[in-house]
Amino acid sequence: MPKTGTTSIQTFLTKNKFLLLKQNYLYPESILEWGHQHITLVWIIKSLKLNKKLLFLKKEYKQILINFRKELQENKNKNVILSTEGLTWDFNNPTYVKILYKILKLLGFNTIKIIVYLRQQEDMLSSLYSENTKGNYNIFNGSLSIKNNTLRHIFNYKYILKSYSMAFKKENIIVKIFDKNIFYKQDLIKDFIYTLGIQWNDKFSIGA
Repeated sequence: MPKTGTTSIQTFLTKNKFLLLKQNYLYPESILEWGHQHITLVWIIKSLKLNKKLLFLKKEYKQILINFRKELQENKNKNVILSTEGLTWDFNNPTYVKILYKILKLLGFNTIKIIVYLRQQEDMLSSLYSENTKGNYNIFNGSLSIKNNTLRHIFNYKYILKSYSMAFKKENIIVKIFDKNIFYKQDLIKDFIYTLGIQWNDKFSIGA
């Protein structure tokens, strides 16, 4: 989800990839884009929704999938962590989630868990509006109304959870509340790591 500390989490995962590998966790590099997130996977899924078959994917996307499969094969039996805001931001249709599931299965993923942090909608709207005024987004069309927002689906938590539950099954969806007061040790990164079952290492690099 956007505005739930994803950039901080992704930066942490990238900076500590070698320490995480020692604990059997892989944060794949082959599909990284825009700094530290796996947005490339979202682009491929959106392309597949239009073209339906892997055969018709753009050459560059095919190569990315080949590289991704190779990275997974080189790290067999590792727990793979994927992260990008695009898995909600860009998925305004449940079909995208179904395609995500199919791709992960084709790549050999077995047990798949979805971790989603939900932030109070009014707070997320305010945060997005702040970014919008800085020129980082253009999604408000002169109105602060969620109903009139071009990304209103990201505020519809029922839609998001239902879409992922239908594809990945309800028992595999882990819902977390984005609230410092209830984070593990009042820390988002530690809360995320604790949720994954990773042992905290004081050598972990924190911050930008």
